Order: sequence, then C-alpha cells, then structure tokens
Amino acid sequence: MHISKRTLASGLAALAVVTGAACGGDASPLPSASSAPTSTAVVTTESVPTSLATTLPQQTTPETAPASPTAGEQVASLALPDGFEYPEGIAVDPATGTLFVTSIAGGAVASSSPDGSFDVLIPANADGKIMAGGVAATSDRLWLAGGYGAALYEYTLDGVFVGSHASGPGGFLNDVVVTDDGVFVTDSVLPTLWRLPLASEPDAPLEAFIDLTDEGVTYGEGFNWNGIRELSDGSLIAAQTSTGQLFRVDVAARTVSEIQTDSAPLLGADGLVVDDLDVYVVRNSSGRVDTVRLCPDLSCGAVRAGSESLSMQFPTTAVIVDGQLLVVGSQFDRGGPVGPGEPQRPFTINVFTLE
Repeated sequence: MHISKRTLASGLAALAVVTGAACGGDASPLPSASSAPTSTAVVTTESVPTSLATTLPQQTTPETAPASPTAGEQVASLALPDGFEYPEGIAVDPATGTLFVTSIAGGAVASSSPDGSFDVLIPANADGKIMAGGVAATSDRLWLAGGYGAALYEYTLDGVFVGSHASGPGGFLNDVVVTDDGVFVTDSVLPTLWRLPLASEPDAPLEAFIDLTDEGVTYGEGFNWNGIRELSDGSLIAAQTSTGQLFRVDVAARTVSEIQTDSAPLLGADGLVVDDLDVYVVRNSSGRVDTVRLCPDLSCGAVRAGSESLSMQFPTTAVIVDGQLLVVGSQFDRGGPVGPGEPQRPFTINVFTLE
C-alpha cells in the first residue's frame, strides 16, 4: 500500500483522537475523550505465535559474513499513556535509557520511567506544533520533526521548549538525525535534505543542504524520503518510502548515491535502525522489519527479509535496547491517516527478540 500525500493530509485532518487535556495540552479541534491517568504499566504478552526469522538471501556482492539478526518473537508490549494516540517516532537517551515517543496527534511526546511506564512529557498542540514525527535525543536536547508544520522543534530532555526552526511551506518534515555535522531532517514532499548547524540560535531557519533532484533522486506520488540515520563513516543512510530504495549521503561532498540491494524494492520503508553494518528497515504498510547487511564500503547490501506480523500494528520506527528491537505500533491503518476502523487501545511499543 502506498500512502499518498493527499490521503495522509486528509487523514490527519479527520483524525478523531485525543489531544488537549488528555495529552496534557490545551483544547484542540479534535474530539476529546476520557481524562484517565496518564501513567501506564508494562503489558506483557503471554504468547505470540509469529516469527519474523527467515533465511538470508543469496549474497553476491557483500563479503561473506554471519547471518544478520532480524526481528523474531514478540516478548512484550509497552503501553503508552491513555489518550496518547497514533505514535510515530521513538528515540532513546543512551545515558539514561529513557525512551521518547512522538505522536502525530498534536505533536505530544511521552517519556518512559525506570519501571517501564510512560507519561506525557510534552503536551499536544504546544509551542506551535500540529504533529510530530521522527525524534532524536542527544545529551541535552530533543529534536522533533514537525511534519506538515514545516519546522524542526527543539526541546531540553525534560521537555522545556527551546525554539523552532522553519523549513518553509509546502513540505513534510519526517525524520531527524543528529551528527557532528549538524541536525539533518528529511522532507517527504519536497526533494530537499535540510540541515541545522549545531549551536544555532533558537529561531534559526533550516538550510537546504542538498537539492535531491540535482543528485538524481526522483520524487513522485506518495511519501518519498523518510527515515534517516548515520552510518559508521559519518555518512547518512535514508529510505524512500514510495519506491523502497535506500540512499547514502556523503555529507562532506554533499552527494547522494543509491545503495544497491539484492532484493525487490523495500516498499513502505519508514524508520531505520543502524547497528554497524546491519540496517533494520521498518516497513509500515507491510507490517515487517527487514535487515540489510551493508557491504564494507557501504555501497550495497544483502537483504534478510522478515515475515509479516499483525502484532507490529503498522510499524513506523524502532530502536534497539538491551539486544531487543522496540517497534512503534502506529496503527495508522486503524482509524488513523491511512485507513478506517478502530485502533486497539492503549497504543503500544512492541518488543521483539533479535534472531
């Protein structure tokens, strides 16, 4: 399933989700619901009869290496706060292990406690946000990609608003990564990779770092560049949702090249997780996470496909914590921006083994 810009825009406008008081924010035009407590506990699954482990496809280009791990059995679900709906991005503070989860419903952010429960850290519809997608955590900052809000939002780790950084109208800021070279943000509608230099002023605009059209990247219908992460050599890897392609960005040279893989396109590629040469590609509409083992020179990769799993609940992004893969169950296809129906509440972060 391809998600068109029109479909997502109309879906976001029609979302009947809880924002405002239920997520700790001001009243919003979206319907409100019960004001249940926002602290929730870990919900552990008794049995999940699915496995995402399959055999590694024949590798012809990458060097011979042990099979890359892929998502296996689901072992737990982490419940998000009541009223916190349609989550999208996830990040972990490496110093404390705190998890941060964003919502497209007004841009609320939830954070975890040591006992595994979540509370709302940043309320919905605050500080000019209309939604939040990708999130990155550094030693002292949270960075939120603002979707159609066309801005990158900057907070302290305890949720204090610092500033917003505009990209200009017409785009959709989707994911964010922070490196020694700056804060980089993908745009799923405009063929531009945006950057904010480190230590910028709180109201500094984003700079158009690379015109992707000049680099041979073709934007079409649906969402285009989406997940982005840093590779071991300081370059970046980005996924194009509508085409299933992976791209490598040479930051120093400001050039882009496609990463050739030995499989069919990874359609629906959304968030990425990088673990050395292994890249976990979260495929939202396919309900799966596939693993790509990159070549040593990062120009190509071999795909180890995962099996579809309904328990992934239209996954969008993921992180690795303590050797397990934590996957955001967005349920965008259940009454969210890409499909009708009723979601399963509470929304959850689903925990899978790596096999």
